[in-house]
Amino acid sequence: NGQRKRFHQLLPKLKDYPLFPYLLYYEYRRYIATADKQDITQFINTYQDSTIGHRLRRSWLRHLANTKQWAAYIEAYRPSSSAKYNCHYRWAQYQTDQKQEALTAAKDLWLVGKSQHNNCNRLFTAWKKTGDYNDDVIWQRISLAMNKGNVQLAVYLSKSLKNSKDR
Repeated sequence: NGQRKRFHQLLPKLKDYPLFPYLLYYEYRRYIATADKQDITQFINTYQDSTIGHRLRRSWLRHLANTKQWAAYIEAYRPSSSAKYNCHYRWAQYQTDQKQEALTAAKDLWLVGKSQHNNCNRLFTAWKKTGDYNDDVIWQRISLAMNKGNVQLAVYLSKSLKNSKDR
């Protein structure tokens, strides 16, 4: 109910309450912009193998990305199968003078047979300015898209080919 002062007064008495971690989780998630970084990090590390630990990490990562706290993002990030978070991680590297590592990873993130999350756009834009982005790599992605039955992506990619005779 927004009664944070009362909540914090009662919190020490609830440490043995089985749902105590959930009380902290909802407090940190709701007030993530003003929460203490060390408290959030400690919570995430304590509950790293639980659903609430994973959820708070994702909320924390979103907050760090939205506020462009790239060094903190790198520190809080853990490898994931989510392109959404992986792209933010690589963009964080790009923003913190780890450009080459980020651009190398960008190619792997780009070479998939489906459209990637919008979080990847800035990274892909930076990567496309390198010599690594060329017709050969576009053809590779077209092939991956076709193998996945993603004709729409393949058609979209074909418009990026430099030589019209290749289309």
